[in-house]
Amino acid sequence: MVHIKFWDVFCPVMAAVFEPIILRVDEEEIFHGSIEQGGTLLVNVRVPIQTIKIEMGTSDIDGLGEPAGPFRNFVYLDPVNAFHTEERDSLKLTLFDESMSRAVFRSKFPGHEGKFELSFSLPG
Repeated sequence: MVHIKFWDVFCPVMAAVFEPIILRVDEEEIFHGSIEQGGTLLVNVRVPIQTIKIEMGTSDIDGLGEPAGPFRNFVYLDPVNAFHTEERDSLKLTLFDESMSRAVFRSKFPGHEGKFELSFSLPG
């Protein structure tokens, strides 16, 4: 097992529609909760060492505030160079690559078009 701390998941801009934020690692949900515009949250988990796929997204919620319905993933904005960014379905990490500690995801769902910055620390 390896300890990965996702910290300061930050939502700078989001429409008034309140949807849960879901963080998945290797297609397993490790966190779901709400985040307000300008708000942050802290996720501190242990995951299997082979974990390399990170997704962020949303879904509909039921009357108890739990995710209901299919997971709808945000796109990961992969900075290819200083002038070009590509959209990916997920972030694929090399666990011991210390050069990366921040990722940006974008939602393209109507009323929920915010950008989400995910900062994290990896063992190393």
